[in-house]
Amino acid sequence: MKKINVLFILLLVFSITKAQKPFIQNYDEVVAKATSELDSSMQSGALKEFAVKSGIKGEYIMDITIHERGKVLTVYAVSNDTDDLKMQNRLKDFIRTMEFAFKVTKNKNYKFQYTFHFN
Repeated sequence: MKKINVLFILLLVFSITKAQKPFIQNYDEVVAKATSELDSSMQSGALKEFAVKSGIKGEYIMDITIHERGKVLTVYAVSNDTDDLKMQNRLKDFIRTMEFAFKVTKNKNYKFQYTFHFN
């Protein structure tokens, strides 16, 4: 019985550590990982589904700030090639709810610019 309890505890600890998000501190690595995740989401993920459902078209350049647990802190529209402010704000609101699959240093923000291309 004691061996079963030890095995259960080891499995539990392993599953908890495996489920944690990777921790990234380097600015360039944070931007590269975030850009990669955004690219992937634009191709076949939540961003693509959202854009199709909302009818978003065109190019939008956004400043995105990530903090602590990979959550988006701020989104600022730099420019876009449409005059549809409603779509821009809808996209900003959606991006603001995103959470990346990595953690960053507490009390430190990582700001980068990303260009969204919707067909």
